[in-house]
Amino acid sequence: MGIYPPRYMCTFPKSLHLSSIDICHNYHFFQGSELAYIYACVFLGFVPIVCAGAGYGVVKLQNRRRRRLRMLQEELKSSAGGKTSVDKMAVREWLHANHRRLVKVKFGPEAAIHTVDRKGEKLRTVNFGTSEALTVEESQVGICTHSSV
Repeated sequence: MGIYPPRYMCTFPKSLHLSSIDICHNYHFFQGSELAYIYACVFLGFVPIVCAGAGYGVVKLQNRRRRRLRMLQEELKSSAGGKTSVDKMAVREWLHANHRRLVKVKFGPEAAIHTVDRKGEKLRTVNFGTSEALTVEESQVGICTHSSV
């Protein structure tokens, strides 16, 4: 009869019994929609990553263009007075025993040396306007050269 005593049985004309329910064996609720499920997972997983990557790329591109424009403006500013353009050299700056960084050294047009970081911002300027002679030493692994100016 069931797990309930007879007094709890429904008196409705048709009670809800297990024998009156159609049992669907092996029924797959998502049958026919596997492709849509795969597309939804790919869309929700990869589209945000692609959008973040595109945003990162746009920011890097804009910063690169801004640096190039700033460096071009500095060169135009320095050559506006009829001065010659500056010479540049990519060097490795020694900060202390365990750390070096890549910088650019600009020579001229005045008697000064400017160090510029990789983003085009001036780190320091050393003015040699009062000096009569200047010695620049360029060193490489195993090779050391001296030159006097």
